[in-house]
Amino acid sequence: MSEPAQLTEKTRRHHDVIGMLNAYKMLCPRQENAMKFRSDYKTYSKYLDFHFNDQPANFLRFRQDSELTHIEKTLLNARLLIRDKQWDECLGKLESIKTEIPFLKAERYLQMASIELLRSRYESSIQFGQLAIRYFQECEDSVGLFRANFNMMAAFQRAGLITLARFYLIQSEKYATEEKEQLIIARAKSCFFSSSCDFKSAISTIEEIFSKKDIHNKLEFEFFVVSSADIYFRAGKHQEALKLVTSILNSKVLLVRGRVLFLYHTFKLLLENKELPAKPHAVSQIPEFSLKWDILESIKSGEADQSKMLWAKLVQMFPSKFTHDFSSQDKSECLASFMQSVRSLLVNKPECSVDVKSIKGKKARLLIEVLMNSSTPIRKEILIEKVWQTAYQPEFDARFYKLIERVKGLTQLTIRNNCSAYYLEKA
Repeated sequence: MSEPAQLTEKTRRHHDVIGMLNAYKMLCPRQENAMKFRSDYKTYSKYLDFHFNDQPANFLRFRQDSELTHIEKTLLNARLLIRDKQWDECLGKLESIKTEIPFLKAERYLQMASIELLRSRYESSIQFGQLAIRYFQECEDSVGLFRANFNMMAAFQRAGLITLARFYLIQSEKYATEEKEQLIIARAKSCFFSSSCDFKSAISTIEEIFSKKDIHNKLEFEFFVVSSADIYFRAGKHQEALKLVTSILNSKVLLVRGRVLFLYHTFKLLLENKELPAKPHAVSQIPEFSLKWDILESIKSGEADQSKMLWAKLVQMFPSKFTHDFSSQDKSECLASFMQSVRSLLVNKPECSVDVKSIKGKKARLLIEVLMNSSTPIRKEILIEKVWQTAYQPEFDARFYKLIERVKGLTQLTIRNNCSAYYLEKA
């Protein structure tokens, strides 16, 4: 074979080999590309820091940043969808991400776990969280492992699986090297002590943080303060708790402000008998506290059926903490300002028996029966509908008031009226 022919043959074979290699690369991405670390995503990490440090103006610049890939922008945009409670849309966007890079997969699963945690879907949150931990471990990402383990702790805690929650708290503490992470761990520890009514250890953990002179992460410190106020109240340190929430009452952080306002107004209700105002916007942005506020308002206003419906939602959201009939099986939760507020608004059913059949008049008997069987005050309009068994009309008011007067003195019980909501108590 001549030299030109040999060269042609070598060139052909070379091209064949290159083609096979290229095909292999398409099917099997290079390992070094698949093992990128957080340090390879400096721009993405910079915007994450803006997000976690509550710098929305800086964070939103990611949209115009040409250094970010489409996947990175999708992950960052998901943070906005989570903020706006666009859960389904956010999950759809995250599920559409196709990547074999462990770091990006871990970030994706961590956000999916966070969404399910916010929606109180703890089993799904745990499943996504396990995947996040797996991929963060592959790329030895201590920041990601802290966040993923802490998210798992929160999911197990809210699901009532305390032993597993403690395990993941210990795991997350291994990766807590920064001040912010240490504040988060201290907050979680104090909450764990409080949940078992070990308030001495909880307050000791809190005071250890308060004794530090230089705390630079003001955002995370506010989260710590509001959590500490809740624990102080449960421990019976009511004035100290009120002082703490008052100190950060003007917080500009929505998630802090919503909880602060909830605690502040329930503290005022219990300690100073102050009425709840209209629900603040910041409270309405946090599902748990928005629902709790609605429950308190519905009990106070005598919306008996609505308050029961809302309470059923709370039980569904926190099955390990709350039970039927406006009660809690959690000893620590019973000491919290929410449950104390509920108890202050509920009817203390009289400890005396009434022979309803001996009461003259069908409507009088029905009125007493309805009030005796209710744990909450009942609004006038609802009582009229139950007693007359018809839709409320203003012309029934006069008949209702006459019925109330007629029933007085027929039993050992007295019908009380508070803001047009009625209940029974012993005469």
